[in-house]
Amino acid sequence: MLKARKKTTLTTPMAIPSPMSQKIIEESLPSEKQPSITNANIHSMLLTLQDSMSKLQEMLKNHMETRADINELKEEMGKLKAEMKVDMSKLGEKIGIIQQSLEKNESTIKEVE
Repeated sequence: MLKARKKTTLTTPMAIPSPMSQKIIEESLPSEKQPSITNANIHSMLLTLQDSMSKLQEMLKNHMETRADINELKEEMGKLKAEMKVDMSKLGEKIGIIQQSLEKNESTIKEVE
């Protein structure tokens, strides 16, 4: 007579978490479920960045216009400087002519005396 054997199944022992590790896992679960940065926060940050970029673009535009104005002023100042040098040279020549006339007049006065 054959005896029917009882089939044995091997079961692997399941890991039972310790109370401390269970607490850590439970504490981490809510943070995984809720994003730390909400869509509203992201939207707000993007609007702030967009505003900052617009302000920077305006500043850059103003800077470029100011630089163009400065270059234009430098050019005008250079021209005025050249004109003033010419005028000063002409005045120097006129002063020389006046001095010569004075010397002639003085010599004429000495001759007459």
